[in-house]
Amino acid sequence: MKSIGNSDDAGSVFWGVLVIVALGLGIWGIYEFATANYYRDPVQAIQQQATGLLAAGLGWTLLLVLLGAASIVGAVLSFISDRGKGL
Repeated sequence: MKSIGNSDDAGSVFWGVLVIVALGLGIWGIYEFATANYYRDPVQAIQQQATGLLAAGLGWTLLLVLLGAASIVGAVLSFISDRGKGL
């Protein structure tokens, strides 16, 4: 039976928050890029688009790294589990 104060819960919450932050950063970056207004202030629009691209690139890269790490950990744990069964 799993206890409520288990360290697995803290790890799950941490990774969940990290995924939400990465998604938020990526979505905010796309929003910043898409809402640049060249008619009002061209220099500010270029800065806004550069910031948006940087944020989106960091957010989506972080998300892909997290998904890759989760799949690698799953594969390693599956391999260890199969080795323990004698397969």
